[in-house]
Amino acid sequence: MPLYPSAMLDDQFNTLSESLKVLQESMKELQANNK
Repeated sequence: MPLYPSAMLDDQFNTLSESLKVLQESMKELQANNK
């Protein structure tokens, strides 16, 4: 049995994915500004 219900894990994964997308966009902007 998993410690967490799958729905909770899905929510956490989605939140993490969104954070990573935002972070990647920020990195792209920083790199573009450094050129």
